Amino acid sequence: MQQDNETPTGRMNPVLLFHIDSRCIHGQIVAGWGIRERIARFVLANDAVAADEWERNQYLSTAGREFETQVLTLDDAVARLKEAPDDRKTMLIAGSPADALHIVRAGVRSATITIGNLEPGPGKRQLSPTVFVDTDDRAALRQIVQLGVRVLIQPLPNSVAIVVSSEQLADGGQSTQS
Repeated sequence: MQQDNETPTGRMNPVLLFHIDSRCIHGQIVAGWGIRERIARFVLANDAVAADEWERNQYLSTAGREFETQVLTLDDAVARLKEAPDDRKTMLIAGSPADALHIVRAGVRSATITIGNLEPGPGKRQLSPTVFVDTDDRAALRQIVQLGVRVLIQPLPNSVAIVVSSEQLADGGQSTQS
């Protein structure tokens, strides 16, 4: 049986939890995922945040001292995760479906990616109470699913997981609970 940190081909990966959240690192990530799932390291992969010292420091302080936390560009996160696999339980956080697709295409794979929150906005369609997607988000998520990665809407580990399929991401599609 495939484990959550295994790719569809069976190759193990240091990313045990891969999560998309437009709010990046916040209280639900730290308390809900970090403490409950005994995360040792957060890796926030986001080019804009990595380039902004003030914003980067805000996320580092939100994570607190209990967790090793790295805020890296997308390419630096890929390089770091691919070159230095270890046994620490790691949560990789991407700020958007496009960022997650970039990371997956670059070779950092996880059997499952969870989505916690994608904020509402003009032109976005609601998939769940916490997830709103536009055309670009749907296209990126469809591609991730087509690459063999299971995508779930799951804001917290104890939340009911909603399976997202490429058909559900098409215009007019709906999500279903798993």
